[in-house]
Amino acid sequence: MSFILIFTVYAGWDCKKILDLGDTATLTYDLSRFQQNPQDTGARRWRHIAKNSDTNALGSYDWYFDVCADTKEVPLSAPNEHPHCCDQVWQSSGSTVPRPPGIVDEQAGFLDQQYNQGSTPIFMTGPGPAWQVETQMNGTEEVCTRCYRLGRSYTENNGVKNLRGIMNWGVMSDVNPTEGVYIEYLEGDTEIPGCNGNNRQFRIVFECNPSAPSNEHDNLDTSSAVVNEDPLCTYTVKFKSTAGCPVECPHRTRDGIEKLCDGHGHCELDAGLQKPRCFCDVGWTGADCGTSSNDEIAMATDRCYPLSGGGYVKGSCNGDSTMYSASKYRDAQCTNRQSGPDNFITASCTSIYGLDASISCLVSSGPAVLDTEACSATNESSSSSSSSSNGLLLTLLIFLSIGLLFAVGFLVYKQMKQPDLNNFLVLNDDTHTTQL
Repeated sequence: MSFILIFTVYAGWDCKKILDLGDTATLTYDLSRFQQNPQDTGARRWRHIAKNSDTNALGSYDWYFDVCADTKEVPLSAPNEHPHCCDQVWQSSGSTVPRPPGIVDEQAGFLDQQYNQGSTPIFMTGPGPAWQVETQMNGTEEVCTRCYRLGRSYTENNGVKNLRGIMNWGVMSDVNPTEGVYIEYLEGDTEIPGCNGNNRQFRIVFECNPSAPSNEHDNLDTSSAVVNEDPLCTYTVKFKSTAGCPVECPHRTRDGIEKLCDGHGHCELDAGLQKPRCFCDVGWTGADCGTSSNDEIAMATDRCYPLSGGGYVKGSCNGDSTMYSASKYRDAQCTNRQSGPDNFITASCTSIYGLDASISCLVSSGPAVLDTEACSATNESSSSSSSSSNGLLLTLLIFLSIGLLFAVGFLVYKQMKQPDLNNFLVLNDDTHTTQL
C-alpha cells in the first residue's frame, strides 16, 4: 500500500511575522488568512480597488494587488480586456508582440537599490504583486493608457542579484505597536524624474479591528478603500481587520462576531512581558478575558481606572515592587490630577482612594494587578472570625445563666425542706412543765 502526501504550497512571501521592536520586545502578526492557493479552481485573480474620482486625485486609477503574493494573473491580460498593457513584453528586444494602442506612458523598470546595479532601470515582465492602471474612453472604446508595477514579483528575478522581490513589514505606530501592521512591496517601476530617483512602492495597512463579523474573517473591503500617496511614489491603502491585531491578543467568536479579548478588554504591549497581551476589564480575567471574575483589575502604567466614589486612578510599581505609586485624577484621561502621587504598600490589602485591593506588581517599575476579591475574602474572614467569637461568648453566657438558675433553684429547694420548729416540744427545766 502506498500513500501520497499532498502539500498545499502558497507561492508568495511568508505571511506571518514576528516583529522585533528593540529592547527585546516582540509581537506577532499573521496575515496568512488572505493568501490563496494559486492552484485553487475559481480562486480570485486579484483584489481590485475600482477607480472612484470622488475620492482623490488617485481615484482615476484602478488598483490591483494581492496579499503576500503576486496577483494570480496580470491585470487586464484576458483577450477581451487589454492584453500586454501591464505585461509589456513588447518592450523586450526582439519581441514580436505589437505595442497596444492607447499606451501613453511605458513601464520604466526599477532601480536595484539593494545591490546598486547601476543607475539604469531594470525592466520587468511577467507577474507582480501590485499594479496601478489607468484606462480612458477613446470615443466608444476603452483603452489602457498606463500600467505601472508597484512591486517586483516573488517568482520572477529578471536576472537581478536579489532573486526575488522584497516585501517589508512594519507597525502602524511606534507609540502603540498593537494598533496595526503593514506590508510593503518594493522595487516597482521608477519614473525619471517623476519619482525623484525612487521606485514605486505599495503599502497595505491592516488596522486592528477589535470586532468584526466572523464571515468577514478573510475579507478586505475594497469597495470603500482609498489609495493615498505619501511620500512621493509610495502608495498606501488601509483596511480594518481582526488580522491587524497581534496574535498574542486572541479573538474569540461568539454569536458570529469575532471580538478582540472576547470583547472584555484591550490589547496592549506589556512592558514586563515585552509582548502584547489582553488587559481585561473589571469583572473578567484569562488570556483572552473570557472568564468572568470580580477580583482582578489589570492596571497598565497608562491605564486610567474609574473609582466607584468618583474620580480616576493611575499609577505604577516602584523599582523594587514594594510600593505602588498612584495619583487620583478628575478626568477619564488622567490629565487633571486631584491628589497624589501617593505610595501604597504592595502584597497586602489597602485602600487606594477608596478602592480596597491587594496590589501585585507584574514587573518592577511597571504595571500591576489590583485584586479586590482578596480584600473581600479578608474582610469576610474577619467578619466570620468576629461572628464566631461573638457566638462563643453568647453560648458561654447562656451556660452561666443556666448554672445560676440551677443554683438559685437548689437553694430554694433546700429552704423549703427545713423543719418547722414550732411543732417541736420545749422542756422548761425551771418549772418542770411541758409546753407545746
